[in-house]
Amino acid sequence: MLTGRFLPTVGGAQVHVEKISSRLRNMGNDVMIIAEKKPLKLRWKEIVNGIMVYRAPIRAFRYILSPTYLFLSIFECLKFNPDMIHAHFAFPPGLVALILGKIFRKPSIVTVHGVDILRDSETKYGMRLNPLLDLAIKFVLKRVTYVIACSKFVRKEVERCGVRKEKVKVINNGIDEIDRKLLLAKSKCQQFRKELDLPNDYKILFTVGRLIPKRGIHYLVRSMKRVAERRSDVLLIVAGDGPQFKELVKMTEKMKLEKTVRFVGEVDNLQLEKMYIASDIVVLPSLIEAFGITVLESMAYMKPLVAFDSGGPSEVISENEIGFVVENRSIDELAEKILELTKSPTLLKEFSSNCQKNIRKYDWDKIADQIRQLYDSLP
Repeated sequence: MLTGRFLPTVGGAQVHVEKISSRLRNMGNDVMIIAEKKPLKLRWKEIVNGIMVYRAPIRAFRYILSPTYLFLSIFECLKFNPDMIHAHFAFPPGLVALILGKIFRKPSIVTVHGVDILRDSETKYGMRLNPLLDLAIKFVLKRVTYVIACSKFVRKEVERCGVRKEKVKVINNGIDEIDRKLLLAKSKCQQFRKELDLPNDYKILFTVGRLIPKRGIHYLVRSMKRVAERRSDVLLIVAGDGPQFKELVKMTEKMKLEKTVRFVGEVDNLQLEKMYIASDIVVLPSLIEAFGITVLESMAYMKPLVAFDSGGPSEVISENEIGFVVENRSIDELAEKILELTKSPTLLKEFSSNCQKNIRKYDWDKIADQIRQLYDSLP
């Protein structure tokens, strides 16, 4: 496995690589990870959850591949003699996987995660906004053995890069501890509301994510102005930190929404779980998203969703009938669907039931098994 950042740093891709690697190991496979050495204080070599991890700087300067990472990968491949090379992110790890595949005549796979394949000019999101990186990513994806996309939306973007359709496999992201999460969701809502000092007679909305433009929180705040004009018993909790934090707080104050929108900053996993469970509805206003782990977390806690039609999340919501998908960037439609859900106990119950019914298809064990099946199909 070749990747950028890995544990102990926090992020969706880090979790993905760890969950897949550990489960492949449990299936009897030997797995070795070569990751980015960032922060630099991390060890060059260590065992993480039973898996050998080597680290090296992956970039010499900005987007220029570090020779150290490449030479380490070549050296370890000579020792490890892998049956296949699986990279996470098309660049730089995907480029290294392609090089190793050619040198050692092994199959190479790239899982694209979002920032390496999607792009949005309004929010300046995506590596491919850089023309040189766009060329490099297309070069890699056209030449590796397979590309794994986490959603049909991402698959279409990969195919637009000139990759043959039969080379692109859709394998969703996953989630674990499903039974525990469902049990807590059924039994702890009122307790957690009390612990978090949330009013019992309010409809609680929840959203979480790094506060950056692509998350679309500024659109959600504007929609809450319309919600507040029609209902005074709705409260939005925003968890997360980022460069937009102060700007969004000021925006809320300017719109006189202090009693309607509450920013709680970055929270630990325990607090995050309590907020999910204590809420009635989860809102995902991302403007572009490859998949959206928030959707799976919401499903595991049996919470209906309202989301912009921004890519991967809308697929999961629509296919599982667990909420509403609204026109991307439409403040009015977002507000309308939030209001519709808050005043319909029947819809809330129906969507919640569908969450419980469908979440198990995204269990990490099942996702890892799909990847193993892809491995087994390789020559």
